Amino acid sequence: MKKSQDGELLSFVIPIGGLKLGTYSYNYSINQLFFSSFENSIIQNGNVEVALELEKRASLIELIFSIEGKVEVECDRCLEWMEVSISSEEVILLKFGEEESDEADIIYLLPDTQAFSVANLIYEFIHLAVPISNSHEDIGQDCEIDIKQFLVEDKIEEEESENTSVWDSLKNIKIEPN
Repeated sequence: MKKSQDGELLSFVIPIGGLKLGTYSYNYSINQLFFSSFENSIIQNGNVEVALELEKRASLIELIFSIEGKVEVECDRCLEWMEVSISSEEVILLKFGEEESDEADIIYLLPDTQAFSVANLIYEFIHLAVPISNSHEDIGQDCEIDIKQFLVEDKIEEEESENTSVWDSLKNIKIEPN
């Protein structure tokens, strides 16, 4: 993916300054190249389709993102990579104001802004669409066997340590009178 000098993904930059009033559609295919453009991403790979509908009105621009696809995330139990389906629809409003700022679903831009990148928004929306808890069992698969055995052994050791009291070792001490 081509990046500009400031690291922006060029194919995700929309020239909002030259758009006439009306509705515009953009489609993006998100894959490993996209995720590798962001440092420390919890998602390393995926195949996600993003349909963006942009409606430019006189006083604002409405962005409607429809996100569908699959991403690879780590299983919370065995730490192996697994594929998770995601689906999301998000709406963002772009308004023009005297200074740039962000609110919940509204982004304020300077009146002379000519272009706007949707890459960060898409990245955030994909991450927000991933379930909070991810395990192979959630998608009808089994976790990695070696890790599962380790977890069972760890649980058994934990139970054994709970059964032996610290005071049990003191019972075996013999004190000789002087």
